[in-house]
Amino acid sequence: GSGPVIHWLRALSGDTALATVTVNPANASFSEVDGVLYTKDGASLILYPASELANEYEVPAGTTEIGIQAFDRASSLTRVILPEGLTTIGYSAFNGAPTW
Repeated sequence: GSGPVIHWLRALSGDTALATVTVNPANASFSEVDGVLYTKDGASLILYPASELANEYEVPAGTTEIGIQAFDRASSLTRVILPEGLTTIGYSAFNGAPTW
């Protein structure tokens, strides 16, 4: 399973030097959409890079979960658009983000 890997990836959340994520398309567990880390099926957003400079991010349709600390310290964001069908927002998913 990807449990231990997810735990390790959480160590990157809030890393203000991380600007993008790249995943090999052959990876069986993870995928990347516009520099943001997702599970392979796209159902879970795992990590939004803290130093991404965008002011707005639209979570793609089909995403049902935002992971623990997924947007940690993403201080450039002023708006996150959530999709229909989102059921879970993990603990501290927006920790360190600006007050919206």
